[in-house]
Amino acid sequence: MKKIFYSLFIILCFVLVTKELHSEQHIYDEAQRQITCLAKNIYYESATESDEGKKAVAQITVNRVNSGKFSDTICGVVEQRKTTNGNLSCQFSWFCKNQKPIEFNSNEWKTSLTIAKKLLTSSVFHTKLYKENALYYHADYVNPKWYKLAKEKQIGRHIFYKSDRDRIEKGI
Repeated sequence: MKKIFYSLFIILCFVLVTKELHSEQHIYDEAQRQITCLAKNIYYESATESDEGKKAVAQITVNRVNSGKFSDTICGVVEQRKTTNGNLSCQFSWFCKNQKPIEFNSNEWKTSLTIAKKLLTSSVFHTKLYKENALYYHADYVNPKWYKLAKEKQIGRHIFYKSDRDRIEKGI
């Protein structure tokens, strides 16, 4: 009887430890997925921008996660899309388009990945855009319908805006 009890105890311990390790692995895998989503967004939105421009794009992405107005995960924010009258639109245009594959050995990718990792351990990378809770930006060569928001800052080719939900919902 003691041998059976001991064997069951060993099996139970093994199951619990295995389950805990599986849970830790899942958490690690999910963290890596979120880092990769942020790095891809930095890469596709601002690969040729300055480090400040890359950090600003990353900060906007994280601000959206923290705002309660968008998904509560980085991948959810980056991959957010909707279809209206048969037209697909994405929060970040690169996600709706077939992009060229990432050159994982490129300096642009390495920088994007480094910035993503650093931001996720500090949560504030671009102090001004963080303090103003800036949630929106666009390239200076496009004119989205919401561009009349309160302009916060221009960094490189991107113009960043404060959050102003009422004006966006009214389309002004």
